[in-house]
Amino acid sequence: MTQSIDSLVIGAEYLLEFAYKARTNQLNDNGINVFWYDAATDFNLAMDANFAVDGTHSLISNWTVQSIVLTAQATTMNLSFGAFGKANSLGGLIDNVSLVQVNNLALVDVPEPPVFALSLLGFALLIRRKKNN
Repeated sequence: MTQSIDSLVIGAEYLLEFAYKARTNQLNDNGINVFWYDAATDFNLAMDANFAVDGTHSLISNWTVQSIVLTAQATTMNLSFGAFGKANSLGGLIDNVSLVQVNNLALVDVPEPPVFALSLLGFALLIRRKKNN
């Protein structure tokens, strides 16, 4: 399964998340590979997967969220999922696939109110409370 994604920013990072669930209790029977490559490149089986997940139903009986950060090498990239393991048409399951750009901006400290202003506010509340009593 392949999806071409365009309008990407070269060098930007993108967070890929998807839900995974093993379908059988057999080892090497539930594998899912993730491939992320320039859309100008033809897919071939010799490509290295960017990410792989595998398990058995007895070990991973519920859906688990898998995450990987991918970097765009072109403005259009292909995202492919492929099964690996036994060729028996069972394999693992995927759902709820999302890809979002990660904010590459430097972290900015949230400005805090000056301590003096907070002290004045606290003092004013105390005075008001005393007046009301």
